Amino acid sequence: MLEIVWLNPVFIILAPTGLIFWLIGKWMLSHPPGTINISVGYRTKRSMQSQEAWDHAQHFSAKLSIRIGQVEMLLGAFGIFASGIHETVQAVFAIVVVMYACIHLMVVTENELKRVFP
Repeated sequence: MLEIVWLNPVFIILAPTGLIFWLIGKWMLSHPPGTINISVGYRTKRSMQSQEAWDHAQHFSAKLSIRIGQVEMLLGAFGIFASGIHETVQAVFAIVVVMYACIHLMVVTENELKRVFP
């Protein structure tokens, strides 16, 4: 029988980081930075090349961040059933997922900007 364990690395790491990705995505969709700046928003050389690219990058990365957050929260929720897996393995898995999410957000957004603004 599956044992529910709330305090395990998968849940502790992925649920909050997923919530953070989701909240930031929601915030950026409703309050996108209006003009190109170096302090707030999705900031890369490609996203800052024009106002049009900037606006597109903010909207696209916010929507992607929401999806990434949802996936991380779902994986974190499944983590409460992972009591049979060694905690070190769970922690490594969760950290790899968070790192992959960050890299995925940047790579996919940059590819979108390349596609729309060649």
